[in-house]
Amino acid sequence: IIFYQKKSLPSRLYLIDAMPMQKLLYPFAYLYDKITAFRNYRFDKGYAKSVEFDLSLIGVGNLRVGGTGKTPHIEYLIRLLQKEQELAVLSRGYRRRTKGFVLADKTTTALEIGDEPQQIKNKFPNVVVAVGEERALAIPFILAEYPDIDLILLDDAFQHRQVKLDCSILLTTYQEPFFKDYVLPYGRLREHPSNYKRADIIIVTKCPMNLSEAEKKEWMSAIQPFAHQQVFFSHLNYKEPYSIHNFANKLTFPSEARGLLLCGIALTEELESYLGTQLVGLERQMYGDHHYFTQRELDKVEKWVNDDTNRIVLTTEKDAQRLLLHQEWLEKSQLPIFVLPVAVSLAEQGEKQLIEAIKSKLKDK
Repeated sequence: IIFYQKKSLPSRLYLIDAMPMQKLLYPFAYLYDKITAFRNYRFDKGYAKSVEFDLSLIGVGNLRVGGTGKTPHIEYLIRLLQKEQELAVLSRGYRRRTKGFVLADKTTTALEIGDEPQQIKNKFPNVVVAVGEERALAIPFILAEYPDIDLILLDDAFQHRQVKLDCSILLTTYQEPFFKDYVLPYGRLREHPSNYKRADIIIVTKCPMNLSEAEKKEWMSAIQPFAHQQVFFSHLNYKEPYSIHNFANKLTFPSEARGLLLCGIALTEELESYLGTQLVGLERQMYGDHHYFTQRELDKVEKWVNDDTNRIVLTTEKDAQRLLLHQEWLEKSQLPIFVLPVAVSLAEQGEKQLIEAIKSKLKDK
């Protein structure tokens, strides 16, 4: 199947090598593409209105469904901006068990606000974190409680056009770039790849540590950024694991340790590759993204650990928020469960340029 972008956009040919069964989904993808295109057309032409606020709004999102590293990049932006800005984080709170606006505090859990907002609140307790399906309604609630807020980071907001963003950051992975994909359900994109034009900043995530300047030029040629866009390259750094029972208890990987990766996140290839270099053996107990663990599943973990010595369980920070819902089981079993933190980094010069690019878009205080 071959299709072209409109002539007004950089010319690019998309070739999609589809399996026979996948080809049956093409008509549905075509219809979905037309629906999202009509929605975007209404916003582009002003028939549908975006609400504008007096404070600065930065949206972080993607074209592809899941797995681009939004939460680590939100945390990265918090670290970059919190010293100079009174900021808040607003998320939809995907797969939470509540509805409407909820403000995170010391008592909230992943059930109430979702695993990713709960992770951010635990790591940055002094940052205002809130969830709400309708961002245009949630923002006034935040300002009513915290009138000094002058910047809000909107998580997963690239398609949320009801709010006018001052700076739109689009994430796309090194492994699965948006320009090699197609819309749902034929591909994994939420809208046509040509809509990358709405972004002010494009970050290619999960890049190899040794990404060369020649490779960066190839990426720039493939993306063909518009004049208003800047492109950056980030990579993930896995940090020292810590015990889920005690954050101060760090783990140095034992030389003979076998690990069980317990997680429910969208993409695990890079994580598995890293753990494969740290352990003599790695087994997996994997679930869908944002999965709430059941007692039966946790019993399987306990049996695996107790079947042999020198076994440890590793999980992600996002999964840890849902595991902590089983606090009684954690305290009773005292299993060696370790949480593996991950952080985003850019080259020093790239970080300075990113800060400058973001600040140039923000409203004056």
